[in-house]
Amino acid sequence: MVHEDLTWLDIVDRYVNALHEDSLNALQAKSESQQALVLQDHGTELISQRFQNMQRQRIENTREPVSQEKWEVLEQEEDQVLILIPVTGKVKANSRQAPFVSLQIRLDKIEGNWTISEVLMPCIACNFSTRPTTPGVCKICKGSGSHFSKFDQDCRFCTGSGLCPKCCSSKTPGWQHKGL
Repeated sequence: MVHEDLTWLDIVDRYVNALHEDSLNALQAKSESQQALVLQDHGTELISQRFQNMQRQRIENTREPVSQEKWEVLEQEEDQVLILIPVTGKVKANSRQAPFVSLQIRLDKIEGNWTISEVLMPCIACNFSTRPTTPGVCKICKGSGSHFSKFDQDCRFCTGSGLCPKCCSSKTPGWQHKGL
């Protein structure tokens, strides 16, 4: 752990900017990938150029990270902060902006230093479903726990709990741990 005298704002800003830099690096790597080499060596000039133009356009369309003015402090105590980083603005085709989905970042002050303790993203099962429900509630049975049939069986998706199986163990319904 780096022991610097950083505020929690500095740390969140570093994290969001790291997401942005990683995105740019991934796009740059794609333009130098094995696929690019094969197209360059064995594709027509037109198809090779299309691929390179597409990658260059994606890099150019990459937007700056969400500014601090858009962040929302959800909870703030002396030794803990929960902040929401939303996705903002109009997104053009092939554009990227870090973060790619809204994030909640929890920071704890440990031994006098702010530390990221949790990064949460919206639960894809109950926030991005075609049948929207209340965050944290099963999208299939809408919280009833019953499968919609004449036999009144338990819902297969939530096994009868009525809770979203993807985020029910989260402290924040509708949010789940980012794969870290």
